Amino acid sequence: MSEAHYTCVTYDLTLRFARALEWQNPDAAFCYVSGAGTNSTERGRAMWARVKGAAENELPRLFRRAAMFRPAVMRATPGHKHLKFWCRALAWTYPIAGQF
Repeated sequence: MSEAHYTCVTYDLTLRFARALEWQNPDAAFCYVSGAGTNSTERGRAMWARVKGAAENELPRLFRRAAMFRPAVMRATPGHKHLKFWCRALAWTYPIAGQF
């Protein structure tokens, strides 16, 4: 995916939604699920990390109560498509690892 397309889907869409929500309810809280490795300096080598970092930097300007979450791993669910092999191979560890 090109950086322009990724930015449109990840940054622009998120900010359009956030601005619409802020317009409707200025006191709303906004929770953004980003990802481990996100680069809030917006200067990292990974394109996706820069784009998500830009979104993380902009959201607190719109909302007094903005929370950013950076999960490292998300549990696969039945029917999950495009799942990496290592996620399937390590799925048995979720009940154990989730306790820490």
